Amino acid sequence: MSKNVSNLTNEELLERQIRQFEEYKQQEKAKKKKGWLFGCGGCLVLLILIIIGITACTGTFVNEVDKNINKESSEVK
Repeated sequence: MSKNVSNLTNEELLERQIRQFEEYKQQEKAKKKKGWLFGCGGCLVLLILIIIGITACTGTFVNEVDKNINKESSEVK
């Protein structure tokens, strides 16, 4: 019962085009979300995690140095 394109009426052709366009929009929408996650969004999250890691390491190092300075200053007194 398949019809050739030449046998379809204008309304049927219009409905078919609209359906194809809606499917295309759904596909593009899914691609945009995936692209953002692995593109700009992924890089941004990775950068934030690196900054948090560096801050944590720096805080630990500064805390140890502060303890040593306080220990030495208390020994001098």
